[in-house]
Formats: sequence, C-alpha cells, structure tokens
Amino acid sequence: MKVFITLATIIASAWARCNNDCSGNGICNAGSVCECELNFLGNDCSDRLCLYGKAFIDSPLGDINSNNGIDTDQQIQYQYSNGLVGEQYDTAYGLAREDNKASWNEAHFYRECSNKGICDRSTGQCACFPGFEGEGCRRITCPNSCSGHGQCVNMAVSNADYGAWDEKKTVECQCDPGYTGADCSLRKCPQGSDPIATVYINDESVYKIEWEQQTGFAWKALSNGVPVEQPNGQVHWTMSYKDDYGDVWTTSAVTTYYQLRNAAGSLIVGPSSKTAKLTATPFFMDPDFQGDDVAVVNVDGLVKKDAATGTKVKDVYAQKTTGANPRNKFSFHPSFIGEQVNASIQALPNDVVRYSYVHTVFNNGADQDQVLIYPSMGVPQFKTKLTGKDLKIGATATSTSPYITGAGVCSPFHGFLKKGEPCENVGNFADGKSAAVNDHKYRFPYFISQDDTNKGPDDLAAAYTNCKKNSVCLFITIPEPEGTKDLTVNYKFKTLIRTAVTEADLKPKDYTTSLAREVSNVNDGVNALVKVSQVGSDRYWHKLIDGTPIIRYNDGQELHDCSRRGLCDFETGKCKCFDGYSGYKCQEKSVLGY
Repeated sequence: MKVFITLATIIASAWARCNNDCSGNGICNAGSVCECELNFLGNDCSDRLCLYGKAFIDSPLGDINSNNGIDTDQQIQYQYSNGLVGEQYDTAYGLAREDNKASWNEAHFYRECSNKGICDRSTGQCACFPGFEGEGCRRITCPNSCSGHGQCVNMAVSNADYGAWDEKKTVECQCDPGYTGADCSLRKCPQGSDPIATVYINDESVYKIEWEQQTGFAWKALSNGVPVEQPNGQVHWTMSYKDDYGDVWTTSAVTTYYQLRNAAGSLIVGPSSKTAKLTATPFFMDPDFQGDDVAVVNVDGLVKKDAATGTKVKDVYAQKTTGANPRNKFSFHPSFIGEQVNASIQALPNDVVRYSYVHTVFNNGADQDQVLIYPSMGVPQFKTKLTGKDLKIGATATSTSPYITGAGVCSPFHGFLKKGEPCENVGNFADGKSAAVNDHKYRFPYFISQDDTNKGPDDLAAAYTNCKKNSVCLFITIPEPEGTKDLTVNYKFKTLIRTAVTEADLKPKDYTTSLAREVSNVNDGVNALVKVSQVGSDRYWHKLIDGTPIIRYNDGQELHDCSRRGLCDFETGKCKCFDGYSGYKCQEKSVLGY
C-alpha cells in the first residue's frame, strides 16, 4: 500500500506543468499552479509586485467574478482562510471596529502605487501620475521642486501638531531665507512699518538679556533633576539673531563674569566644601580686573574675611582715565560687558542690527544708590532719598512723591544736575566709551509710568531698571518692530574653583585656582542663568521730559513689504518706492514730497 501511494505521488509530480516553469520565480505545485516567491505574481510568476502605500483615493475591488455586478464573491486564496469578499470594499474593511453595526468610516486602504500610479510589472516600479512621487507614489510633489531655493517637507515635519492620515503624504516647500511663494521662486522684499501710520508710534524692539543671581544651593546640588549652575569667573556666550528673512546671525563670543561666595562670605568654593550654601552674582566686568595685588570687587556686598571686605562697587564707578579729559575708566576695560556686546553686534553683516543701541544695568542689591545704568546722566538715589517714597509726577513735590518730574529727575544733561542730590553718580556713566544723550531715541527707557505706585529702594530700583535685584541686564534697542525676529543666547562656562591656605585680604593672589567641568545651556533652559525677553512695548513716554505729542510704544507694529509705500519686485527682491518715499524698504518720507 505504501509503495502504491509513493508511486502515485511521483507520477502526479511528473505530470504537473506550469507556465514557463513559473519563470524561475516560484514553485509549480501538484495542481499545476505557480506558487510565486515574495514580490512576484501572475500565472507564470513573471510579473513584479509594486510597492503599496496608503491610497489617496480608495477604489473598489471590481467585478471579480465577472457577473456584470458589484456584489459579494466567494474567493479562494491559497494558504489563507476563505470567506466572502465584498467587491465594493477592501477585505479589511471594518475588521478593526469594535461594533460593526455602527456606521463605517474606514478609508485610505493600502493600494499598489497608492492608487496614484501604474505598476510596471517588468520592473516592479510605479509610474506615478503627474503631481505624485516617491516609492509607491506615496506623496505629492512640491511645486517646481521648490525652485532650488527650499526644502520639500511633509506635514509631520512642518507641523508637529498635525496627525491626519496624510501627515507623511502632503508636502510643502520650506523656503530658504530671502525667498517666498508656494514654490520658493519669489524673492522677499524688505519689510517695514508704514511711515504714515507710525508718525506718533515708536515701534522699535528692545531685547533684554538678564543674567540672574543664583543662590541658596550647596555645591553641585540638584534642582529640577539636574545640577544647579554655579558659575564663578567667566561665562562665555553668543547671541544668535534671526531676522525677518529667516537668516540667523551669530555674534562672536562675549564674556559675563560671576562671583561665587559661600554663606560666610568666603571666596573659597568648590568640592572641598559641599555643604555650605553658595551665591553666584553676575557683575558687569571682571571682579578681579585690578590685578592680583588688589582686593576683588565685593559684588553683592557680602564678601568678607575678618575685617577685609574687598573693593566697593562705588569705587569702581569713581575710577577715571588719565589725561586732560578724564572719563570713566570701567567702560574702557576689555572685560566690560556693555561694550563687548556693542562691538559684537556692530560687527554683524546686517544693516538693521548695526544701528542698534546697548544699555547696561547692574541692579546693585547691596546699595541701591549704586545702581549702574550705562550710559546715563545719573541714577536716582533709591536708598537715600526714596525709602518709603515713589516716583509719581505732580504739580508740586510731596512727602511721598518728592520729584515733580518723577522718573525723569535724572534725565537732564549731567552738567545741570547737582552731584549727590537727587541723583547719584552724576557724570560717572555719561562720558565713557559710549556717551549718554538726552534724547528719547538713545536715552535709557522709562519703564515706570508717571503714576507708578512702587515704593522703597528694592521695588523702585527693579521697576525703574526693569532688572531684578542683583542681576546684570543688557538692553539692545533695534530700530524695527519685532516681526518674526528672535534673539537666542547660548553660553558655556567652567566654574573657577578656589582654595587657599590662608584667606586674608581677598586678593586674587591669595588663592589657588582650578576649573570644574564645562557646563553649557541656552537662555530660558532648565536652571539657565540667563533669560531673554522683548520689552519694547513696556516703555513709557514722559511728557514732562520729551514734551508732546505723546508717542505710543508698540513693538508689535505690523510689517509690510516695502513699508506699504512701494511695490516689491519679486524677481530681484528690491522695492520700487512711490514718489516722496525712499530707502531700501521705502521707510523714509521726503519733506519735499518727491
């Protein structure tokens, strides 16, 4: 019996014949039917299968049983369970639904060439219909391939919140800086605010870079799950400015200085003392700028060792250059942060940024009379004259509002101000490397209103300077509205570790130094030292100082191509100004009207 079965099997196999012997791409079974290898199909396995993708448009299976109707057909598929197949819908239709009695809403089933192409059976490649591309015609094309001036990206890249079925199929051009249009073929023209609409509006943007004091943590303590940043010495940083074209301009590195002390006032800091609470305070220049043989600057007023308390901040202000016309010395020192920032911005190859103006603030928490605003004519005596008082304006001075001009009390030219009352450091901040000018375009802005209710040294100093206590703030005024511009600060530092056999006079030579590992971060990051904000609209117009008409501050003024006073030539990206207007963005109005 076994011999008979074996012989019958051999005879049946010998009689099995398939078309073209399955073209070498399959096995001929006992039923003389080709069982094709993966990615081959057809009666003789000579056809290649093309890639499948989610169909842009669903299509019915068709009249599979050739009965001239779209109905339900009994299908037999090799090595698959057999069942009824609806010729109108995909075999998988509704299978994933928990309730098949509910209305069906499935769509975009996988189809060969995504239903947007014809499969070339000889190669297995899809010949896509116009407007579609990719393996299996899986995505639409970007117009003109973005004209060579952009990148073609899908919605999953360009819009992270988009999650529809076509997130990787629908695409758009992301144009290079300076180009626009659906296919990035158009040149952008410079944008500006309408010079007629802004006659009584100041639309300049003011970026505030605020380096804050870090206090209350021991060496390498954790906050928000990461080590607290405790700088000591140099912090190197760059500014990356993105303009309205989308170009990003990065400055050369500048340096801010921090002074790190422990709760006892000692400058000995590092892993040798891991329990003492530390305070890192920023300063507008190197606290050790006077050299190894001179005591360091007492930045926050709490550095001490026995009777030694270091150099006072006010003594730094008082230092003058030599010569027939002495000027404040600190502004010429290479470590002074204000002039570092000024020089780095002026070096950028960007016309608008080169016309920026920089103010430097140090909100001295130890002595509010010694707050730095550079350049300026002088600074109010917040501690001596304004304890329990405010800076409201009024027709007459009162016991609580002592100055008729309020916050403008120190605005006049320093030659007219009386030294020591009501302003401190009269002239000390006015004649440095950058000169103070009594003009609203270049003066340090008024950040408190004429009816401001803040009282007392700390609150008034913080409101007047728009800078937190014991912080260093840099205000960069750019003569344009904010638009789509952005400013980012990236920084890094290695904490200066100080040890000493004997700490006596707080002189740099008393200490042995080394460096901790490098730390890097970005503004407003986790535990970041620095914050960047745009504060142009936070300014106030002072009518008693600058007169009328009153100018309104609005850094969010709408921008228009060619300032709405010209036509944009999208081939060249240049403005053709109307009569009476000029400038590269038609922002200037001629007095004569032509």
